[in-house]
Amino acid sequence: MPNEPISKPWFDKMKGKEAFITRLFTVFLREEPQRVAKIRTAMESRQLGEVTYLAHSLKGAAATLGAEPLHEACLQLELAAKSEDEGQSVEALRQLDEQIERVYERMQDWLKLQ
Repeated sequence: MPNEPISKPWFDKMKGKEAFITRLFTVFLREEPQRVAKIRTAMESRQLGEVTYLAHSLKGAAATLGAEPLHEACLQLELAAKSEDEGQSVEALRQLDEQIERVYERMQDWLKLQ
């Protein structure tokens, strides 16, 4: 499905690398909530340069993991913050929050099956 939190082609490409996926997902679930919290803090204090940097970093992590909807949400936040559009940044952060929760849930479900 095109709107899966982590794409099937990514999982297909990673076939046989379950130990590596486990490590990736474990680290992501441990580390990324902190980065998302930093994004929220930067948004609250209107530090849009910091939001741009953090969204860009999370975008890279999402791309590495085949999390395409999250990657797109990060891109939208990065662009909105870079253009200093606070209203669009707030909406993009809402989308990022929604997508990252879907990614967390998918990762947790996958880890339970291992």
